[in-house]
Amino acid sequence: MIQTQTKIKIKDNSDFLQGKCINFPKKKIKKAAKIGHCVKVSISKVKPTAVYSQEYKKAAGGKTSMVNIKKNSLQDLLLVQVKTPTYRKDGSTIQFDSNSGVCVVFKKAGANKQHQLGFKRVNTTVPFELKNKVYAQQFKAAYNVIKVAKNLL
Repeated sequence: MIQTQTKIKIKDNSDFLQGKCINFPKKKIKKAAKIGHCVKVSISKVKPTAVYSQEYKKAAGGKTSMVNIKKNSLQDLLLVQVKTPTYRKDGSTIQFDSNSGVCVVFKKAGANKQHQLGFKRVNTTVPFELKNKVYAQQFKAAYNVIKVAKNLL
């Protein structure tokens, strides 16, 4: 369960390292967010070479990333791992060691908001529920997917 002022690690191939939760964009989430919810985050730690690599790419005429990489910038994160245990319908539980998320970019297309992952690589394990839902294409190349073997239950 993630509340405001909670530190969250960022586990994708962006140059962000850590952020602090500011608020929850959806009105349904009032007190705490769980796995699969989107959270607004203020970036508190960035890789030291991030700013220089962006300037180098601009000077070379290459494309930079969709997301502005600066300290204290605001980003949207999709929560992938949460310290509190989450319970599945089959009776199993999942619990991770840290709170972590993946950058999400919102694009307005007409009346609907479309969201995509900001970066292409996810460097952490992903729960099976997220792979089945909205981000199926992006999580195909995830590092590891947690499933439950039914014969072990």
